[in-house]
Amino acid sequence: MKKEELLFWQNELIRVTDWIKFADKKIAFLSLYYSVILWSIFTYKNEILWFEYSFLYSFVLICFIGLFLLEWYFIFTAIFPKLNNVSKEDSLFYFWYTGSILHTDYMSKINVVTNKEIRKQLQEQVHTNSVIANRKIEAVQCSIKILPFLILVNLTLLFII
Repeated sequence: MKKEELLFWQNELIRVTDWIKFADKKIAFLSLYYSVILWSIFTYKNEILWFEYSFLYSFVLICFIGLFLLEWYFIFTAIFPKLNNVSKEDSLFYFWYTGSILHTDYMSKINVVTNKEIRKQLQEQVHTNSVIANRKIEAVQCSIKILPFLILVNLTLLFII
């Protein structure tokens, strides 16, 4: 295997990992927005709890709770994407395996691995990280699509009381 090909797969792994970091930053900002929305509701909790209930108020409150729970579902889906990686047990580029063995064992294994096996393991890790990045970005996009509706329902709820 040429050195250029190995560098390509290393750079590809770095690029995909950067996408995961990008998604995690968006998750952090969205969590902050949802926390502010929740804070605004808790600020007026006495007024909300003691407000004379009407059909409109009950409907808006149920919509708010449903949208809020849906938002947090997408946030947790983005934070913890489900993934079944079948080749992680022996991959020298998978952090869980690498972190679970001694440094001397890692060095002995990395010194005997062939270039072909390195390429295969890098390709598998690029694929695995791509799946993680895709699931995170999809969950973030769903959460962003729901955010305006949640803000609208929140403002409606606050203006009703």
